[in-house]
Amino acid sequence: CALMHPYKLTGKHLTELSSISATGLFDPFTMQYAGWEFTMFNLPMSMMPKVVDSSGDHFGSTKAQLLGCPIPIKAVLADQSASVFGSGCYKTGSAKITMGTGSFLDVVTAAPHASLNGLIPLVAWKIGQETAYLAEGSVHDTGVMLNWAHSTGLFENIKDTSDIAKSLDGNGGVYFVPGFHGLQAPVM
Repeated sequence: CALMHPYKLTGKHLTELSSISATGLFDPFTMQYAGWEFTMFNLPMSMMPKVVDSSGDHFGSTKAQLLGCPIPIKAVLADQSASVFGSGCYKTGSAKITMGTGSFLDVVTAAPHASLNGLIPLVAWKIGQETAYLAEGSVHDTGVMLNWAHSTGLFENIKDTSDIAKSLDGNGGVYFVPGFHGLQAPVM
């Protein structure tokens, strides 16, 4: 969850940079909440959690009654940031592709990436003095596309799809773009 429900875990009303930047309510270029959005939608800024670095002692510990004893929370990352970090993509220019319900291409950048082609600039993480950013492109229909292909009889078991793809000599010039809800970045 973008706000990670820290209040339920620790009693603290806070969020970390990668999580809040994924909401679109936080501007990775200014590293502040996007005030214009709060003005346009008449949202009170006072309802928003304090934004903190991705690691440190500021998260606190879980409430003892949740797990039997307090467990310190030392780091938090949003889903794609965690995927990139967990795959060892720490250097600028390294990239990670995640295929699941949606498909994501995330490239680590040294600064927020302004894109005219729809890539989303995100804060990847802030650890100590280091802040890393992501340029993200996504397709949100990967899982929907597989369900559709199954329902139309293109395959019986999803486990067979890799073998089916490997059995082909080529695509015969046919491409399938899973854009059931519209195309997301990158669009060329």
